Amino acid sequence: VRILQFGDSHTAGGDITASLLWRLQSRFPGRDIRLEARGVVGDTLRGLESYSPLFDGPAPDLIVLAYGTNDGFDDLLDPAVFERQLREQIGRVRREAPGASVLLLGAPEAMR
Repeated sequence: VRILQFGDSHTAGGDITASLLWRLQSRFPGRDIRLEARGVVGDTLRGLESYSPLFDGPAPDLIVLAYGTNDGFDDLLDPAVFERQLREQIGRVRREAPGASVLLLGAPEAMR
């Protein structure tokens, strides 16, 4: 099973991806589960646009989009624009990896 996660510092730091991988390996022992994390500190959903193509080689089985923390601290954030961008990126993922599942990982609570 090949998993590809895109995101911000929470992805780049590796704690969330390591926990996800550990949980999957514990739940499905003996399976070959590979998780590749592509996280950039300070990144927002717009950063996903810079990945072209999204991946090399065979399509992943699962693509995780883990954005929102930095977007949530943008005082000029327009929720309607964010929704449009998110829908566009989900559509892009589905076009580039039509057989892959998509998991949206929301930002942790930031009291904002």
